[in-house]
Amino acid sequence: MDLTHFLSLLDKEIGKKVFVDIRAGLYKGRYPSRLEDIRKNQIAVAHPMLKGALLPIHRSLEIVLQIEIEGSLYEVAAFIVRSSIAEQIPLLWVEPHGEVIKLQRRRFVRVPCIMKMEMFLLQEAEQFKTAREEKIAVTAKDISLGGCGFLLDISKKHLFENKRRYLCRLFLPETEFLVPVSIMRNQERDGRCEVGVSFDILPISAEKSLGNFIRQQELINR
Repeated sequence: MDLTHFLSLLDKEIGKKVFVDIRAGLYKGRYPSRLEDIRKNQIAVAHPMLKGALLPIHRSLEIVLQIEIEGSLYEVAAFIVRSSIAEQIPLLWVEPHGEVIKLQRRRFVRVPCIMKMEMFLLQEAEQFKTAREEKIAVTAKDISLGGCGFLLDISKKHLFENKRRYLCRLFLPETEFLVPVSIMRNQERDGRCEVGVSFDILPISAEKSLGNFIRQQELINR
């Protein structure tokens, strides 16, 4: 898809969730954001957050924007042009360049597993503040570097509405870590609720540990 057509499609997607993917440097990671504005060949997204503060980003840094349009997932490289932090919603203005790539829906290898997890509801007002009384213990039935899926009692379905955000504690064989997640799927199946979550940000140390676990599960399930 060429940039002109891509930008024309984005014009109808204002307010939609996007991801800002930083693939090099100190703040490498995939950060949730929202499409806020488009002006000519520049795109404004909500400034990504890190631990409740604006993510430090310098001008001319190259990032990758990812967004779902009409059921398909696309990504495009972009340079940061400027920040507008004085706005009611702090904005990050970027200028896309190069080819717009259509991604496969499942970009990561997903393997079956039995992994204990704890879910803590994230408060909307403060992105990384958790409500400890909302802790819910679940067991993942499959996992990838992009997210995981689990089943739970149908009575708890209302707790996992689509787009709701949680802080998830994953228990690996030799370590554990916390990662913010978004609920992407919530379906009833055979009297139970099937939930799918997407990892919003996966720290490098967590990515390495989880990657090793996934490779081990691949060998077990061959």
